[in-house]
Amino acid sequence: SARCTSRTWWFEDLAVVLGPGMVERVAGALLARGTDHGVVSRFLFYYLKCRVAGAATADDKRAMLEAAIAAMSGLDRSSVSCRGLFGILRVSSPLKLPTSCHDSLVAMIGAKLDHATLDNLLVPAPPGTTSSLYDVTLVLRFLDAFLHHAAATGARGETPRLKKVGKLVDLYLAEVAPDPSLRPAMFVELATALPAAARDCHDALYRAIDVYFQVNYSDLWCRLASTASTVLDFVSISQTHPRINCY
Repeated sequence: SARCTSRTWWFEDLAVVLGPGMVERVAGALLARGTDHGVVSRFLFYYLKCRVAGAATADDKRAMLEAAIAAMSGLDRSSVSCRGLFGILRVSSPLKLPTSCHDSLVAMIGAKLDHATLDNLLVPAPPGTTSSLYDVTLVLRFLDAFLHHAAATGARGETPRLKKVGKLVDLYLAEVAPDPSLRPAMFVELATALPAAARDCHDALYRAIDVYFQVNYSDLWCRLASTASTVLDFVSISQTHPRINCY
């Protein structure tokens, strides 16, 4: 819109001249002057889009990403695009950001997890990983960050968001369940990561468990079932799916 353009005409002028060391300072100055958080967020994404691809070295790219992530971490979560954050994650993965910076990115994504899609979560496991095809550990960290953010901001209005994340996790479970390299303990941790209120119906969860049992060796069935039964109603699962009844 014309109004939006009038508020963001300066994006290109600043993006082409600012080095990483100035980006966070400029973002802070804009906020101090009362600039809308959404406008600052869009500027930071615009900056990365314009500059990272053309950066001469990996160190330059890393510095730009670190500066933008640091600036974004001070914005209202509602003003930061979930899709954009996953874009940063994808670009930064091979660059090995500092732990604190990566943790900040994970926390921001976790806080917006109810806006994520299944494709967003299907991040390949790091090179050399043999425990799963996808980075399940990363998704568990997203879930932990989501729950932490929900607890920190209070329960009001969180139930619809929790249910959206519950549906997303069930879709993810359906994708990772056929993976024969996924360890039972990690599968159980993922299946039980959310509180009971996240699901009105457990059918999708039961189907994922059923698929996981079918794919893995028979001696894993009872071992996983005995672990799962501490947090799931395994009797109900067994009645619904006699194939996984170990008793």
